[in-house]
Amino acid sequence: MELTQSPNLKLQTVDGHQAVLEQIKLQIKQLTPKELQSLQAEINQELHPSTGDLLDGDELELIRSLFC
Repeated sequence: MELTQSPNLKLQTVDGHQAVLEQIKLQIKQLTPKELQSLQAEINQELHPSTGDLLDGDELELIRSLFC
């Protein structure tokens, strides 16, 4: 699926899947912060499977909170 940017900077699909994209965006907006972190971790694992993280998202968040 090829993506382009419209003048108002919203991504739009070239092959007519705009409604699907909008539905996904709505579903993402309804996720809790914890669910978003989980989704992000899952996506990162899919994109970078060879990087065996030593710490999970909760552990990283705890460490970050120590320095804020």
